[in-house]
Amino acid sequence: MEVPDALPVPPAAALPEDAAAAGEEPEKAEKEEAEQAAPAKKEDDSTRQQRRLANKTLKSAREKLLACRSIQTSLRETVSLGGRRFRAEGSYIQGADLKLRLDFSIQIGSTEGSLLEVCDGGVLWTRHQAGVQSRITRRDVRQILRAADGRVEQNVLVAELGLGGLPALLAALDDSMVFNSWRKEEIDGRPFTLIEGAWKDSILSRFKGGKEDRPLPEHIPDSVRIWFDEATLFPRRIMYLKSPAGEDWSRPMVTLDFLDVVLNAPVNDDEFYFVPPDGVVPRDVTNEYLQRLKQVAQPAGEAASPAAPATSAPAGTSEKPAP
Repeated sequence: MEVPDALPVPPAAALPEDAAAAGEEPEKAEKEEAEQAAPAKKEDDSTRQQRRLANKTLKSAREKLLACRSIQTSLRETVSLGGRRFRAEGSYIQGADLKLRLDFSIQIGSTEGSLLEVCDGGVLWTRHQAGVQSRITRRDVRQILRAADGRVEQNVLVAELGLGGLPALLAALDDSMVFNSWRKEEIDGRPFTLIEGAWKDSILSRFKGGKEDRPLPEHIPDSVRIWFDEATLFPRRIMYLKSPAGEDWSRPMVTLDFLDVVLNAPVNDDEFYFVPPDGVVPRDVTNEYLQRLKQVAQPAGEAASPAAPATSAPAGTSEKPAP
């Protein structure tokens, strides 16, 4: 089964390799930036208080996101493919009653790529575009929620089944990772809460095919960091990191920044309207999500596939969340 679009997938992931090769060369400061990121890698796994605070922060952030009447923010994602670095930019709008719109676009060389997710509260549409090629899926959100029949809390179900958007991203990370590091940071006079997590043992085993001595594939990160605005608990930066073999430092691999965040402001309902273009036949993946619903009820170690960023290779970036 195809892994659902629980993460804001960078549109470059859908581009052909020859197009990605046309990307910008890494800056010379990349390793220096990566080394600056290294100190936060140190975790004290024996500190129960760190784990408790990290989990509490993540849980509270998820609840606040789902409770927001609306979220409007610009997005900037720094990624790299084949050792070359570039950025994707877009916007994210979340309304009430499961309404959302996520729009990413990028141009590498002569090839344009994009990702669009739109949900009107009833159907979630996802469109992947690479050049002239387009792929569209649909899932009936209400049918999936009805199938739950009260067995799972709706807010939890929406996130666990990857029904799109930022709440689902945090849910996927919460499901797949153990967060053992928590601390306060002040950046440009602004307070943030930073948590860091690594894959659960069961997820690591799945990635490694049951061979514990095998390193993770290059496109799979080793850890993730999330910076939360202390006042709102909004995740202002999500950074995936990779630890080079034999090294004791981590380097940024995929970094997602949320800029110009506006909470609880009016949103035009037209933002959540989508009609597939002529000539493109959508694929209905509702039944696949109904199967995921069954997995939600299984014990923790048997949950659905973990979500990881769809891009590969490190991307140098600064440590500071964007103000």
